[in-house]
Amino acid sequence: MKRLCCILIFMLPLGVSAQFLTLGPKVGVNLSTQTGSEFEVIATNFMFGAVLNYQIIKNFEVQGEFLFTKKGYREEYQGDDIFDELTANYIEIPVMAKYVLNTNLFTYYAGAGVYWAYWTKGE
Repeated sequence: MKRLCCILIFMLPLGVSAQFLTLGPKVGVNLSTQTGSEFEVIATNFMFGAVLNYQIIKNFEVQGEFLFTKKGYREEYQGDDIFDELTANYIEIPVMAKYVLNTNLFTYYAGAGVYWAYWTKGE
């Protein structure tokens, strides 16, 4: 795990960019909670992958991603050694159409899209 984190940190500045095409890494954190029980516990998981962004015209882009995502929760009951745990690993491929508005100070995005997810492992 430490080796993977070190590799991902060194990959962050490695983005490839052409005039209309951008390729780079994506790393993030997933926060999830279980609702409907006595105790509400926030579970922290991770995701990483690659992003490909293609500019079709000046203000319109298409963005695709290939991500490995870990989702789930762990709930421990007070006073007991009993716990409830669910973890699931997914390969996700989101595709999004984006409208880009550039101003002097900020860049705004409006987008919509779909994604496909494949469950690879779960406990």
